Amino acid sequence: MNLYKILLLSLALLLHWECVVAVGPPKRALRINAFTLQRMSETGRVSLGDWRERFEERKRGLGDQFGGWNQPTEFQGHTDRVNSVAMSADGKRVVSGGYDRKVRVWDIDTGELSVFQGHTDRVNSVAMSADGKRVVAGGYDRKVRVWDIATGKSTVLEGHTDLVRIVAMSADGKRVVSGGDDSSARVWDAATGKSTVLEGHRSTVNSVAMSVDGRWVASGCSYGKVCVWDADTGKSTVLKGHTNTVNSVAMSVDGRRVVSGGYDRKVRVWDADTGKSTVLEGHMDLVQAVAMSVDGRRVVTGGYDGKVCVWDTDTGELSVLEGHMDRVNSVAMSVDGRRVVSGGYDGKVRVWDARYIGIDRTLSYEDLGEAECKMLAYKKEQEKSAERQELGQLAQEQAIE
Repeated sequence: MNLYKILLLSLALLLHWECVVAVGPPKRALRINAFTLQRMSETGRVSLGDWRERFEERKRGLGDQFGGWNQPTEFQGHTDRVNSVAMSADGKRVVSGGYDRKVRVWDIDTGELSVFQGHTDRVNSVAMSADGKRVVAGGYDRKVRVWDIATGKSTVLEGHTDLVRIVAMSADGKRVVSGGDDSSARVWDAATGKSTVLEGHRSTVNSVAMSVDGRWVASGCSYGKVCVWDADTGKSTVLKGHTNTVNSVAMSVDGRRVVSGGYDRKVRVWDADTGKSTVLEGHMDLVQAVAMSVDGRRVVTGGYDGKVCVWDTDTGELSVLEGHMDRVNSVAMSVDGRRVVSGGYDGKVRVWDARYIGIDRTLSYEDLGEAECKMLAYKKEQEKSAERQELGQLAQEQAIE
């Protein structure tokens, strides 16, 4: 085979795999190496099998650690338990609130932090508008506060006669829904501060969720009921299935699919129109938090067993993210499903890359290259940490001598 044919085949191959990246840092376009050129010159062609074989070999090289390379990004700052987390639609901002009465907004990429104060007692719940410009929080002081992140100014929504357990916000930030120990769920106009009470609950409203347009509201209570409300008319549909308190609910974009979790350790995915549900089992203790991807195909849950679970609702397949040292109080997912955030009793906020959870068998070349890059960075950080510990021990020994 002459050089001209080799160059043509090389060009064709590069065009075909134009989106592929190579193994390890720095990222670069996958180049045809000497081995490949030799194979082309000998056989006159390059087999896809050759590439797949090399790809599988690279996967095997990660071994059992493949699932472990996806180490979460950890944000520390809260001085006590984190009760609630939420995420902007693009997955670039995370908001958290907890026992220290603070509301914190993190830029995931830069780590930049903004702290919002105003609550005079524990913050139980936080939510964020889709564009990441507004944050709402509710807590033990019976207040619901809405902040403009850019200016830091807040509006106080008053009406609850007991502590506020939960808040949610429409995508545009114009509507807020809240629930609490006064057995009421309220829908607020964030601009005017006026609210409408959704009648029907006879006990603590532990959880609320809202559709993107703000029309549909889901709520869960201590009697094991899940209610789906039309916020415009006040009419509701009751979904029965849980045998104990419902701790958390989430809702699909159009409001027609609802997920709930509670004391009975069950996660239920509901069809709001028919009232039928699918049960997802896997938690060893009560389920404290649930979230749902936009397309409804993924459900994220957190519980008192310290686990963050990611479910495929079509197959029921479960992947577990471990790292929290105590109960997981809250979870959320970005609109594109790429990021999962969790917060818990250990005071930590963790952000996970969800693209590779449970799907290593379908990784592309690009995915694998990124996985290897991150695994390499993680290993280097572990080595640096070990070196720091060793130096610290040596310093202590020398000080003693």
